Amino acid sequence: MGFSWAYDLSTPTCCAIIVLAWVAFAVAGIWVCAPAVALLCRAAPGSEAARGHNEVVSYFLSAVGVFYGITLGLIAVGTWTSFNEVESRVSHEASQIAALYRDLDGYPEPVRSAARRELREYTDYVIERAWPEQRKGRVPQGGNIIITRLQQVLNHFEPATPGREVTHAEALSKFNDLVTARRLRLQSVSVGLSGAMWALVLLGGVISVGVTWLFVCESRAAHALLAGMMAALIGLLIFIMVEMDSPFRGSFGIGPDAYVLVRDQELVEP
Repeated sequence: MGFSWAYDLSTPTCCAIIVLAWVAFAVAGIWVCAPAVALLCRAAPGSEAARGHNEVVSYFLSAVGVFYGITLGLIAVGTWTSFNEVESRVSHEASQIAALYRDLDGYPEPVRSAARRELREYTDYVIERAWPEQRKGRVPQGGNIIITRLQQVLNHFEPATPGREVTHAEALSKFNDLVTARRLRLQSVSVGLSGAMWALVLLGGVISVGVTWLFVCESRAAHALLAGMMAALIGLLIFIMVEMDSPFRGSFGIGPDAYVLVRDQELVEP
């Protein structure tokens, strides 16, 4: 929905730009619309007619605020839930790498060393090459070759004892879980709110702020302050949604820390 520029900025800068843009929009609208609103409703600030007019506008603002507030809150919670789910997928894949690496200890040489070498190479690839691609919103493809080589090493092994059969079956199960976790992570690179949902969020914010322009106030500065505070709140919520909408992008995005921890503490030769 055109928020790619936000992920190239630091979190404070992105927050300031979005919030200030909404505040500027609210304040500018008041200065532009206030004279026209007073003229159209034929009410001077502070008059009885102005008070009656403001009561009517208050009813509409309350209704718009309730509907938009609930909608925006639900969308924000959904975005946060999706972000946490992607973070859990990342942690799950990293844990599967560690579990499979330990299961490979039951294999004889040279199968054990070959399989562990592929697994370490895959982990290095995810950290050093796949993650920078995900940061840019692109789905990395290079891991397929490494995963295929690891699969070939495991499939070509023929267990010679019942104990090795159990070890091999467990390793294959862990490998399949790793492939599934990897696929879920790659699918998460392109997740996010649809254009229609972003249109709802932005147009709803515009309408909510626009209703505040219809009040007739004696103090235009106070009017601008109140509208600006409401716009700032809307901007903050939209900022949070932008930051969490693409889980791997921006300074708020999920990093490869789980893989780094596994590589440094688990994928080491005794």
